[in-house]
Amino acid sequence: MAEKYALEGSEDLMRDLVSQSPGLAADAAIKHLSSGGKRIRARLALSSASHLGLGEDTAIRIAAASELIHNASLVHDDIQDRSARRRGASTIWDAFGADTAICVGDLMISAAYAAAAGVGSQAPQLIGHIHGRVCEVIQGQCADLEARHRPVETLEEYERIARSKSAPLLALPIDLALIAARRRDGLDQARRAAGAFAAAYQMADDIEDVMADALAGEVNIVAILGGASMNSPEAMQVRKLAARYYDEAGELARRLPKGCGTLMAAYAEAGAGRLAGEKVPA
Repeated sequence: MAEKYALEGSEDLMRDLVSQSPGLAADAAIKHLSSGGKRIRARLALSSASHLGLGEDTAIRIAAASELIHNASLVHDDIQDRSARRRGASTIWDAFGADTAICVGDLMISAAYAAAAGVGSQAPQLIGHIHGRVCEVIQGQCADLEARHRPVETLEEYERIARSKSAPLLALPIDLALIAARRRDGLDQARRAAGAFAAAYQMADDIEDVMADALAGEVNIVAILGGASMNSPEAMQVRKLAARYYDEAGELARRLPKGCGTLMAAYAEAGAGRLAGEKVPA
């Protein structure tokens, strides 16, 4: 399976699914999907599917489902955060209004289920698993919103929020490939790898954003530990912890069945390299 063409296939499928009922929401969804993004989750799905020996159509469908759910979460997050810009362009709510943006996110969630519905006999299991991961993300997002109105005082609570917000949808593409390949024995380890990766990524992001987050009232681990800048001793402590979690994510991912976590391990290695100041691909 050539990843380039499979990635293009997942893009085509996403556009086809959100365009089934033409109108404002479909147009806005296409605008969002066309605005860029690294398609990390689609790439994880395609790589995992290839290692597990899945067919191209199945791989494309789980890649599209994973990306659609992720992008729906971005559209809804932007409404809650009142973010006006994403990927160098206006966010959907800023360009079309919050009401339309809610519909766009809902449309992409529905399209994700439609993508998974085409995966033969494993479709019911895939759809049920997507629902479970979406529930976890919603719980994490609610915890994050609640934390904006009260102080987060411990590393443990910070990590719980960071992992619950990001890990479920980061694990999802590998999860779906494992389920389609009838290898559910790898699901717990995929979730653990994604959890460590999510914690590391959020910590690395917080180091860069510590001053901006302080002004915006956002939860930031450097500030929780008492630091006020990216060069503070607390930031160095966070950097070491993030590097440890990237290493943990990579080790867990490398032990997934049939090498299906190879790409996640590579992403973890790249993240650790950026923390260390090495020149690695973005």
